[in-house]
Formats: sequence, structure tokens, C-alpha cells
Amino acid sequence: MDFFFKYLAGINLLSFSLYFIDYLRFSLTGGLKEHWSICNIASVLGGAPGTLLAYICFDRRFDKPNRFRIVLAVCMLVLQAAACLAAYMIMNGTAGRTGTEGFLSGIQSFGRDHMMFWYCLLGMNAVTALLFAADKYKAVKKRRRIPEYILLMMSFFGGSIGGLCAMHAVRHKTSSIQFSLGIPMMILTQTAVLILWAVLSL
Repeated sequence: MDFFFKYLAGINLLSFSLYFIDYLRFSLTGGLKEHWSICNIASVLGGAPGTLLAYICFDRRFDKPNRFRIVLAVCMLVLQAAACLAAYMIMNGTAGRTGTEGFLSGIQSFGRDHMMFWYCLLGMNAVTALLFAADKYKAVKKRRRIPEYILLMMSFFGGSIGGLCAMHAVRHKTSSIQFSLGIPMMILTQTAVLILWAVLSL
């Protein structure tokens, strides 16, 4: 366990330092951020808190060079927190008591007991899909576009499936890494959170 905490401290210090170096270089020279891929790898390996802390302390801009990095870091933070909580439950014997049948029936019961949540989620996905389609229409007609951060935020807060479907249905944002990889990451994150929520409700 000591090794685990030392590893987390080291990888987060690395993430924080790389982001800070990139921020200084970008601020002083106006050059491109060159360590973004290393920062992303560090976030995946457990350094998401360090990346987000550096972003909050120094940058706080949701511009194009930052968007995928921040989306990835937030998704990784949520996934890693969910994984740590699941591991804690398993180690303490608070998971797996009901068996497979009990777990599946509990998941079904969870779905039935939260119908209003599912309706809201369906509505969020429908609105997000419409926003993606509207932005595509505006792009074709060369009109004022919907800001990308709006599309990303709507996807992050529940509309990721609608966003992904609309992306491929109208061929919009499919070549942008913050959408083509970011939105599937959001779907994975939201699925993990829903499963963990359902397990905790058993």
C-alpha cells in the first residue's frame, strides 16, 4: 500500500510539472504545447489530479490545446476514483455478497426505481444530438457556430451517447480528437459511474 501511495504521489508530481513547463513555454514564447501527449499518458497512469491541479492553478483556459487534455484528465479521475472505491469495497467484503443473481436483480430494481433519472438522461441525449446536428448545419451554411465547450459539456453531463450518434450520423467533429476520443471516454466514464451507483444502491 505504501508503494501505491508513493507511485500516485510521483505520477501526479510528474503530471503537474509537465503541465507547468508547457504553460510557461506557451506563455513566454507562444510556442505550441509539446508535452501534451506525455501529460495524457501520465493522466491515464494515475496523474489526473496533478494535471487538473496545474490547470486550475496556472491555466484555466478551455481552448483547443487544452480541451482533450482536460476532458481526458476529468474522465480518468472519475474512472480511477470509481476503481479505487470498487477495490475498497471488494477488500472490505462489502461487494459480492448477493451473488450473480442478486446482483442482476438489484441492477434491474435500480433501473425501475430511478425512471425519472432515465427520462432526464434520454432528454439530455436528445438535446445533445440536436446541438451537434445544428452545429453541422451552421457549419455548412457558414453561420455562427455553437461553441465546442458547450458540445463537450452537454456530452459530459449525460449526453455522450446522443453526441456520439449525431457525430457519426451527420459526419460532424469526427476528425477532432477531443470529440472522436473524448466522447467515447465520457461514455465509458458514465457507464462506470452508473454501475458503481447501482452497486452502492444494492
